[in-house]
Amino acid sequence: MDHERFFRNMIEQAEQVWSRVMSSPRRKVIYTVNGVDYTPLPDRFNTRRKIARYFRRYWGSD
Repeated sequence: MDHERFFRNMIEQAEQVWSRVMSSPRRKVIYTVNGVDYTPLPDRFNTRRKIARYFRRYWGSD
């Protein structure tokens, strides 16, 4: 597989995984900080560590 195809495939996978995180079911609570609305992610993704662990399934730090 050439490098360009490899990187395109990796970026596509990253976008799909990030979409799963961002579109996961959320609570209805909305917080506004400096005019920006935030809604908490579900417990499965509520810390940086949990999100990083989820991404590591696809791209480990070998």
